[in-house]
Amino acid sequence: PEAMGSDLVIADIRAAVDWAKNNASVDETRIYASGVSGGGHATQLLAGRTPEIWAGISSWCGISDIAAWHRETLASEREKYARDIEKALGGAPDSPERAKDASHRSPLSWLSEEIDIPLDLNHGIDDGRTGSVPFTHSLHAWNKLVPEQKRLSANEIERFYQLRQPPE
Repeated sequence: PEAMGSDLVIADIRAAVDWAKNNASVDETRIYASGVSGGGHATQLLAGRTPEIWAGISSWCGISDIAAWHRETLASEREKYARDIEKALGGAPDSPERAKDASHRSPLSWLSEEIDIPLDLNHGIDDGRTGSVPFTHSLHAWNKLVPEQKRLSANEIERFYQLRQPPE
């Protein structure tokens, strides 16, 4: 329960940054966060929840939606991840009791156009097939960060994923 984007995760990272600032020579205008997979999930959350700390964030293969990730892994050979999500939430994220917590732990609930720091979203074209997290998670995060006219439609995202061809 203390993992997977919980309030404790955010508080621990904030405390680590505060400790470094208080105990080392830190240029506060050059504090960056980077993470892969679950760490990519955490960095996206940090961008949305604590943007005032960061000079920039780089998310690699990050999970942007816990409920979607659960559905995707439950229906695949990566079912272990679905079970890990259920352990962290105390049940499946599609249940009414768990949906609010899953949303709270999902970067899509926190990301918006108002975030005023560089946020680098990275995924490989085969992620979700040979890698664990489908690259659609970065595309959905992108949609939260850009103006409406630059967003990709659900059909464009699905087509991109199926054909591995980016939309124009």
